[in-house]
Amino acid sequence: MRSSSSPRLDKVVATAYDVKEGLKWASADFSTTLQFTTLIPPKGKIIKHLWVQAVAMTDLQSATKLMAAPGNADPSEDSRVVLTLADGSRRLYFEGSGGYGSHFHTHPMNCRYGHIKHRWADPSPCFSQDGNARIHHATDSIRIITEDRPLSTRTNLPGVADEDCLRLNIFVPPQSSTSQISLQRHPVGVYIHGGFLQFGHPHICNVDHLITDIDEERYKVWVVPTYRLGVLGFLAGTKNIRGNFGLNDLWFCLQWIQKNIITFGGDPTEVCISGTSAGAYACHQLMHRLSRSSASSTPLFREARLYSNAIVNQPQDMQRSRQNILRIFHHLGGQGHDDEDIEALLRGISTGDLLAAVEHLQLVFRPTTDDVIIQEQMTWQRSGRLGHQLYERGFRRLVLGEVRDEHSFYSILHRVEDQSQLVEVLRRYYPDDVVRVLMENIPRKVMEDVSTALGWAMSHAQVFVPIRMLTRDLWDTPVQVLRYRIEWSPNRSDIIGHGSDLSLWTCTHSVRKRENQEVCRNWHASVRQKPKEIEDVLLLDHTGHIQWTRDERWKDCLSLSKDIEKRHKISRL
Repeated sequence: MRSSSSPRLDKVVATAYDVKEGLKWASADFSTTLQFTTLIPPKGKIIKHLWVQAVAMTDLQSATKLMAAPGNADPSEDSRVVLTLADGSRRLYFEGSGGYGSHFHTHPMNCRYGHIKHRWADPSPCFSQDGNARIHHATDSIRIITEDRPLSTRTNLPGVADEDCLRLNIFVPPQSSTSQISLQRHPVGVYIHGGFLQFGHPHICNVDHLITDIDEERYKVWVVPTYRLGVLGFLAGTKNIRGNFGLNDLWFCLQWIQKNIITFGGDPTEVCISGTSAGAYACHQLMHRLSRSSASSTPLFREARLYSNAIVNQPQDMQRSRQNILRIFHHLGGQGHDDEDIEALLRGISTGDLLAAVEHLQLVFRPTTDDVIIQEQMTWQRSGRLGHQLYERGFRRLVLGEVRDEHSFYSILHRVEDQSQLVEVLRRYYPDDVVRVLMENIPRKVMEDVSTALGWAMSHAQVFVPIRMLTRDLWDTPVQVLRYRIEWSPNRSDIIGHGSDLSLWTCTHSVRKRENQEVCRNWHASVRQKPKEIEDVLLLDHTGHIQWTRDERWKDCLSLSKDIEKRHKISRL
């Protein structure tokens, strides 16, 4: 029986295309049923590269476009699948005889998890009362980056950007079938892309980028969300623009996953969040938010993996964040300092004009201590309350670490020619007291080349110091912590740079080569171990050998962290 809260779908008009040849080969009108309807290709026509575009008609008045991934058309198999979500809305996609997972593990489903009603608004549910739902082939859903320019400049995808960008790609394991989907419960991996919280997109995970097919025991349902970035995600400084919108998007996404991932074969009780660089920073922020949230029967996530980043200092206060909003306001011709005038001007201009102002002023937007989404963090963490409160809320395990040549990426991030420019760049990312600590501790020989000095300073502030601080602060709590170091490359590269380990963690691309599969299997088995001492690091050396070793950077990085904490007046309490 149709749920009263489900949309009434009276008719579906479908058009199928041969993707390989680019030809329309079938068009059909058919009535809907609750679960399945068959799309029959022309007589004698077998298409192996099928793309179906459908329009679901609600009362023959409103329509929602629905895209499907390539599959094999077979008239003997049902082709339409309807998935009912927790809010009563229904998602539709098409498949062929290959089965539910035969193509969606390489061509992910893409759908909204939230809606942005207006600029700098909190996310809201994306379905109206009539329950209309959308699901798209991921490469067709290009409204993912908050920049008013062709996406080909960032993603090699056509189209223009949309601020209402809250979407996620869902990858399901190979060989899943529609007849078994309600019985399957795969662990869920949520991967958060990086990009300094200023840029990036989920399509960095190409069509086959997040599927573990090295070992069937580690199959997962993967979710890769978008979230607001830069000025649209982290501007703060007025009564109604208080920042942290991108982090709030991710929290909202995790709530959506908990309610709906079971529909896609995922287990909402076994969610692991992970991220690279700024994505790891976001994971750390989500851990803090979970630790202060109300306890529930099912935690939004039980495990986190932080690849090459963590929080090093308390995010800036509202007063400092206000400096950026005033600079933009005055640059755009605003007068005075009134909050209502600021908000009216900045909400009224086009996305392009706003981003042009940011680019002209060379501003970077970071999280803000707003006492709601982000409260006092570093003393909370240092005291052990972060770990204990996480454990009480069902969080059990943290994996975090680094690659060998983290500095190589940061040394070319910005062009610097002297120490004054070096300080100017560092001040974009860190408060003045942290910048002073970094400048005081850069080795003299390193300082002989300012680009190398930039690489040293940022790799320490972004990676080496904060991951050791977090390890120290969680060690005496019930949360299990494993720290790693990777010196191996599946391509045998000379530089093991920032972010180059993603293919190892996701078992994709070159890791799939036969000679690399054993290293990948052994690595994923090894990271389930538990270290004996706080300085223990799980090392994957350049030969592919895995072993426990002592951390050579521990003493120096903890000394640097104490200087930072002293300047920030962080206490253990």
